[in-house]
Amino acid sequence: MEPQLVQPGAWRRRAVRPDVLILDDDPDLRLELAALLSAMDLRVEASGDARAVLQAAPDLDYRLAFVDIFMPECDGIELIRSLRRHAVGFPIVLMSGGGVLDWPEDYLRRLTLLGAEGFLKKPFRQAEVAALVRRLLDRG
Repeated sequence: MEPQLVQPGAWRRRAVRPDVLILDDDPDLRLELAALLSAMDLRVEASGDARAVLQAAPDLDYRLAFVDIFMPECDGIELIRSLRRHAVGFPIVLMSGGGVLDWPEDYLRRLTLLGAEGFLKKPFRQAEVAALVRRLLDRG
């Protein structure tokens, strides 16, 4: 299945709702992750526009989202707060190329309290992503 990289909410104009949202300012990473998820038979929407995702927040309906923590116009923490304020219940995986996984356990616990249900360090391994996706989607 070829990944479809479109703006969040664009699925309303199509017959099939996407399964996964990818939000990252790196177009190469969006394409790589979208290809991996598409190979798992998941329909993907990907965007580098955090503001568009924030504006669409009340209407978003995915099974899972991958969100970069550090983006130019809006960080992933701001985004996750907004999504949870709008009662968006799908699992959100935060991603970072920085030392996020080396952050103090207290900080990671706070991100979990905000609603993050997973962390992914970039560059990621395909097997790691696949296992995380299966774990988060199989429980719901």
